[in-house]
Amino acid sequence: MNYRFLTILNSLGCLVLVAVVVVQWRREQSLEGDLGRTRAVAAQREQDLSAEKSRADGLARDVGLLKESVASQQQALEQAQADLAKRDTEATALQAEVTQLTPQLDGAAKRVAEWQTSLAARDRRIGELETALKEARARLDQAIAKLKQAGAR
Repeated sequence: MNYRFLTILNSLGCLVLVAVVVVQWRREQSLEGDLGRTRAVAAQREQDLSAEKSRADGLARDVGLLKESVASQQQALEQAQADLAKRDTEATALQAEVTQLTPQLDGAAKRVAEWQTSLAARDRRIGELETALKEARARLDQAIAKLKQAGAR
């Protein structure tokens, strides 16, 4: 083997090794770039996850408040229904009382009408008696005047 051949072979080997080193270095640079991008994506996803967790916590609080609100509204509705039932019972009792008192009221109205009629008849009769009394008084006064005249003669 020739010295020259070994030198060429050695040079070719060095070139191959340099090529392998350059390829490996480029691969490492590419992998570092990929790793950097992956780390950036991971950091962004971690931030997104943190934001979503805080949003989920806020929504959980809102759901809790909504549940409390619904529960209080349900209690208020039940109380209103109980009050309404009580008032319905009272209204029914009052309606029964009104129904019961209506005939008595009608009877009282009839008696008032009869009383007013009898008062009008009494007032008419009093008026007639008063007229008769005035006529009788006038006749009595005339008779007294005649008697005085007759007694004076």
